[in-house]
Amino acid sequence: GRLLEIHCNEMPDSECRYALDTETFLKIAAAKVAPHSAFFARRIEIEGNIVIGLKLAMVMKRFFQEHPYPA
Repeated sequence: GRLLEIHCNEMPDSECRYALDTETFLKIAAAKVAPHSAFFARRIEIEGNIVIGLKLAMVMKRFFQEHPYPA
């Protein structure tokens, strides 16, 4: 139930930022839940540019479909 936040010190002026709980991240990483579905179910918060955040979610979905995390 801990909140997962990813920070990149090399890019402090990022255009979007995701906030989600560990369970949701693991489901996305295992390709059991699509990032868009989690966002629209209010399991992910996107801060900043939501359009870029949703486009990046499409990339994440494809990546985790091809390389799922073995839960």
